[in-house]
Amino acid sequence: MSGISAALLTMGEDTTERARASIVAQNHAPQEILTVRGVAPYHRAFNEAARRAQGKFLIAVDADMILDPNCFGELYRNAALHDHVAEVVGHLNDPILGRIQGIKLFRTKSLRTHPFPDSISSDADFARSLGSREEALVYALNFARDPRHTFGEHRPDYTPAYTFGRFFIQGVRHRYRKAMSSLRGLAQILARSSHPQAPTALIASCHGAFFEHTRDYRLPYENHPDFAVLHAFQTSGEASARTAAPPPPLLGEARTDYEAYLDYGQRLIVGADYPSFWAKAHELAQSDAPQSWIALLALCHSIFVSGGAARSEKEVDLDPLLP
Repeated sequence: MSGISAALLTMGEDTTERARASIVAQNHAPQEILTVRGVAPYHRAFNEAARRAQGKFLIAVDADMILDPNCFGELYRNAALHDHVAEVVGHLNDPILGRIQGIKLFRTKSLRTHPFPDSISSDADFARSLGSREEALVYALNFARDPRHTFGEHRPDYTPAYTFGRFFIQGVRHRYRKAMSSLRGLAQILARSSHPQAPTALIASCHGAFFEHTRDYRLPYENHPDFAVLHAFQTSGEASARTAAPPPPLLGEARTDYEAYLDYGQRLIVGADYPSFWAKAHELAQSDAPQSWIALLALCHSIFVSGGAARSEKEVDLDPLLP
């Protein structure tokens, strides 16, 4: 027996059978393939897989993954080096983000003792808890072969609605982890991405940073109510001459810059001037200037603030948003 239980986590996506085929094609074949279908939020699906697994190790494969045939074998090789290794992380290639942490192997015993918590960042919380139990996380890398080495593809159907919901959660997760510097890095990656949904991803992740959620509510991503607001702005047609005013200067004072760019975004929205909006958001996201970050957050968030509510939004506590 291989010692690996493979769990296919699916909400019924069209890509499910593609993911299953990549599991079946593994050179290091799993001793069983479990299907966890229709269970949400994510931590519940993952813990269900851990409860059912018979192997010494568990690899949870999301329905939007396509794994290289050597993936399971390489993850297993890293896990088998030491008994204290509880998690092994491999990278996947994503069409929007490039190389990401994607596929993970876990020691089943560790998951049974310490299941994924009910948190918005349950996987990261589990990983952070390993040190306190004298367990280790290792990365399966092959820099000798390729410094951008991956074990396959993360290839969801990046529809506009799916993209918005997925990256909104990324913003929420970064706020929960107090990782604004990391979110700023994500924004820079998205600004450089040539994928057609990268602008939606950037706006959604910045918008998500304003929301405090601690519990796991990672459900199907297509149903976020704020997506319709963004979509209407992105498809609103020609810009009005009323919005031709230049963007405000950055003064380096967080509250002042925040309020100025919240108002500026509102003017662009009233004028249906998405081209100017995206041009400025793209510029701010690529900038390394400290004051650009708060301006970017305010600009992206302004889309979802009604004219009457904008005044109260100026009272937002900016401290959790600072890198």
